[in-house]
Amino acid sequence: MATGNVYLFNTTANSMALLLNNHILTVSLPGVTSSNGYTPTNISAARNPASGNPGTATFGGQNVLIVSFPDGSSQQYNVDIPLSSAPITQDLQLYLFFNQVVLVINGDGTNINPQSAQVIQGQPVSVDIAALQNAPTVDA
Repeated sequence: MATGNVYLFNTTANSMALLLNNHILTVSLPGVTSSNGYTPTNISAARNPASGNPGTATFGGQNVLIVSFPDGSSQQYNVDIPLSSAPITQDLQLYLFFNQVVLVINGDGTNINPQSAQVIQGQPVSVDIAALQNAPTVDA
């Protein structure tokens, strides 16, 4: 059975580093600019059938996502994905803002159900960006 992906969209004007479940997803996801038509850039991460935190750079049931900006500020988000409403084969979308993220679960795998969107508030955390720049990544 093929697993779905979570597509993460940077909706900010700033580049960001992403850590998923204490693993680097990317150290530089570009922000939106006029040169790209203000279209959010994205990266994908595979879904994992684990009901808890999979401990890898994949999305299981309970996940910790840390978003770090070049100014040194970082936010932590606890992203819970219920398998009851998002089968493991389904692709999901996660829109990244400055202090919150929005998880969108397509109701039938094709059409977006507005009630399926979850707004998740961030909590400030400290992350050493310089250390991230020198670490290996799993950039897609």
